[in-house]
Amino acid sequence: MKPICKICQKEMVLDTALDSITLDLFDLFWCNLCQSPVIDTMYKEVYKKIYTEDGTIIESKLICSVALIDKYYIIWNGYNVDFDYSKDETLIFKNITGTVAHSVFLFPITVHDPIVRLPFALELPFHDLAAVLKKLGTITTFS
Repeated sequence: MKPICKICQKEMVLDTALDSITLDLFDLFWCNLCQSPVIDTMYKEVYKKIYTEDGTIIESKLICSVALIDKYYIIWNGYNVDFDYSKDETLIFKNITGTVAHSVFLFPITVHDPIVRLPFALELPFHDLAAVLKKLGTITTFS
């Protein structure tokens, strides 16, 4: 079963353009349906495949989610270069240059560090994008 986009509540698409080594280790799902006519949006999730000793996939574990909402780029449970998946945190970037397509490396292209780093997974009311923007504006005001 494919994951559901948190923004538009539709099934996400499996990105099959990843290289073969990455496809063996991860699944990258993204949503191409949640484009709002007023607010620029994008949502992606990365799952790590867990294998048995004989090479059978037993589960896929969500390790990272990202969303672009207008000028904000949010990363939940971002993994570091050592692939430490145990961190619960939220990184918020503002006015990024772009992102890398077809990659499980979900950090944005930017010259700036995150403007906010929270030590927990921030909950956002995705059903109301205006409320999301207001909450992100409040959180980032004093950063």
